[in-house]
Amino acid sequence: MKRNKRFLAASVLAVLFPLTSQAETLNVDFTATVLATTCSMTIAALDGSSVSGDATNGYKLTVGDVGLDKIIKKSAESQKNFKFVASDCAGSLTSITTALATSTSASGDFIKNESADSGAATNIGMGFKRKSVSDETYMTPGSGSFTWTTEERTNNAVEMTVALRELTDGAGTTGAFSSKATFTFTYQ
Repeated sequence: MKRNKRFLAASVLAVLFPLTSQAETLNVDFTATVLATTCSMTIAALDGSSVSGDATNGYKLTVGDVGLDKIIKKSAESQKNFKFVASDCAGSLTSITTALATSTSASGDFIKNESADSGAATNIGMGFKRKSVSDETYMTPGSGSFTWTTEERTNNAVEMTVALRELTDGAGTTGAFSSKATFTFTYQ
């Protein structure tokens, strides 16, 4: 009886673990889509502005001290210029679209002050536009976008302006200002 149990156990193991002579050939087809590389995007100072940081940790553009009267008058002193710089782009690239991502601090075409400092400026926001836009037309967070012109793609740069503006005329107050904007880039 003992012998039969061992024979049965050996038979079960042989079924569960077949010998290599019983191996099968298995063909697997792998598929992939090869995508064009995108560009590396950076932010650079323009017209004497001050930009620090990097793509990994984020950039910081320092506007400096601005009088409330300059913000109210929408003067050049209440804004700074910078540029998006594209590098290492694929030769087949035909289009770059830049969009201003949505923000929980959005107010119309502006991003409100997010400073937690006591005495922070109130009713002040920052807006973004191409430097070449001469009027007060700013990108709307969450829906504002533009496609780079052929000249901008050739030059690998788009010149931009960030401006401090009152969110409601006559209601701005002085104090610290700090806010964050996120831009996305779509390539074709």
